[in-house]
Amino acid sequence: QLPDVFYGIRLDAVTFNMAFEYLKSEKPRFLFIALDETDDFGHHGSYDYYLNSARYTDDFIKQLWNWLQSDADYRDQTTLIIAVDHGRGTGMEGWKSHGKKTANSDETWFAVIGPDTPALGEIREGQYYNSQYAGTMSYLLGFDYKNERPVGKVIEKVIGR
Repeated sequence: QLPDVFYGIRLDAVTFNMAFEYLKSEKPRFLFIALDETDDFGHHGSYDYYLNSARYTDDFIKQLWNWLQSDADYRDQTTLIIAVDHGRGTGMEGWKSHGKKTANSDETWFAVIGPDTPALGEIREGQYYNSQYAGTMSYLLGFDYKNERPVGKVIEKVIGR
């Protein structure tokens, strides 16, 4: 079910399908897909749309992973990193926002699945930062990330160290 009001954003179904078709036709070595609906629906307080969007985002990830494992060029050679750019607050009003003044919005999550990643399930110990994604991705791609800004260290648990 798609919402009646889109708050000026492109629907994630459109973004995902455009990226997925590009993946199938061009076979890139690296693909970044940014989905925004949950963030926008959260800011607007549309909890039902937020949950619906999260559910079909899970379906997109499943569809992507299943296709990657069915394709000879990607099967057992591809890692998915699923991440968010920020957390959300908690409570009746707090979940609609994030930032320095919103309690608990500094807490985020990420998931990694691929041939170089041990199946450890949910890991709660340790502190990881969004700045570590770039270093971890470049390591998995086989190159040393150089940038004007420093990046965080490779997330060792992701690569089995």
